[in-house]
Amino acid sequence: MQQELTALSLRMICEFALGDADTDADRVAAAFEEVLTEHLRRLPNFGMVLKESMRLFPPGPYGARETTEDLLVGPYEIPAGTTVFYPFRAVHLNPRYWPDPERFDPERFTPRETAGRAPALRRPVSASRAPGRHGSGRS
Repeated sequence: MQQELTALSLRMICEFALGDADTDADRVAAAFEEVLTEHLRRLPNFGMVLKESMRLFPPGPYGARETTEDLLVGPYEIPAGTTVFYPFRAVHLNPRYWPDPERFDPERFTPRETAGRAPALRRPVSASRAPGRHGSGRS
């Protein structure tokens, strides 16, 4: 998963930098993907650094999930099938889930630290499942 996310992020950077030069962007992205796939396994802390970076600096202002069952959130009833948008910062910088939330700390994503965390909080930007919600793809 982290290789795919990194390759996608680098591809987006290449496309932005190269403009409409699709073939150049494809070539550069393929080269990055090849290098990342081959060498990332040798960098065990890279995934933790990437996840913490994405937690602090997400790729956009909000995320979305579609409810899979009726939910009651405070006084609000949310029917199954509703798309719920939420600001990343409300989750990513919430001290209830992240002690000292504005501090860069890749150790938050060690296997031990993530073991007791809700699935939706294990990866800062993901299509992971959460109770009553589902993402758009893999978990």
